[in-house]
Amino acid sequence: MFIGHRIRLNSIAAQLLTNTDSALACKMKIKCLPLDWWMTEPWAREGTVADKDAVEPKFNRPGIYLIKDECWFETPDGLAYKYSATQFKYALELLHVRSLNYRQAAALHAVVDQKLATKKQRKLLQRYQESMHIVSILKGYDIEYRRYHT
Repeated sequence: MFIGHRIRLNSIAAQLLTNTDSALACKMKIKCLPLDWWMTEPWAREGTVADKDAVEPKFNRPGIYLIKDECWFETPDGLAYKYSATQFKYALELLHVRSLNYRQAAALHAVVDQKLATKKQRKLLQRYQESMHIVSILKGYDIEYRRYHT
């Protein structure tokens, strides 16, 4: 499974960036996620990107990128559009939370139940539960689809 990752740019990659100071780009942390399904196909993007601002592609590589609070996605056909930084950070949190195994989540749940958890631990458990809920919904859709289309 692909999990969002950070990329440290070297001096060669920094030269490829447009509209960015090369000296700052060498120390910049970039977070990257794979494209959502609707971002990959032009027919699916038509109605969705109408309200998004087009930007200059910086990497010419498909993905959703975040540098500080600037967020955008680049499509396979070389276009780029602004994207919500908060939405990106939420998706990244859900991916990191899914790396918890069942025992860790159960232990965290026990700590929260005893009212000994910190705010960060409570938020982690909440994100874990949201992530598992999303997975169960998607599995339900997949089961229904297979039931009627196979």
